[in-house]
Amino acid sequence: RKHFERGDLPITMRHGATPGIEWKVEPERLDYVHHLPMFFDGLLEKMEPFSTIATVGLRDMINAARGKEPSLLRPAIPVIIVPIRRCLQTRDNVTMARAINMIQLLIRTDPGCGELLVPYYRQLLPTFNLFKANNANLGDGIDYAQ
Repeated sequence: RKHFERGDLPITMRHGATPGIEWKVEPERLDYVHHLPMFFDGLLEKMEPFSTIATVGLRDMINAARGKEPSLLRPAIPVIIVPIRRCLQTRDNVTMARAINMIQLLIRTDPGCGELLVPYYRQLLPTFNLFKANNANLGDGIDYAQ
C-alpha cells in the first residue's frame, strides 16, 4: 500500500468493466530483487484495490519470468523469504492461501527456485506444522460454510 501510494511501483489501477492493473514497464524488464519483495509484502493487505494489485502484480511478474535465461526469479529468493514468512505468520487463512499459491506458482514457473528454498525451510515450515491437523474430514459431505 505504502509503495503504491508513493508511486514506487510501475503499475496503475485499471477501472471499468474488467478491473485490473496496467504496467508502465514490461514486468520482465523490472529489477526482480527490488520489486518482488514489495509485491510479496502486498499480500498482507486486506483492503481493495491493494490486495488485488499485489496478487495480480505478483502473478504477472512471476509469469513474465517464465523460461528466461538467466533466471530472473532465482536471485530474488533470499530477499522474498522475510515477506513470505510474514504472510504465513499472520495465521489468516486468506493471506496464507495467497502466499502459498504464489510459492506454488514460483516453483512451477522456475523449478530451480524450489531447490533454492530448501535452506529456508526452517523459517517457513513451522507455520505449516501448526495447520497440518486442521483437516475437516467431511467424508463425501460438502462444507457450506466456506
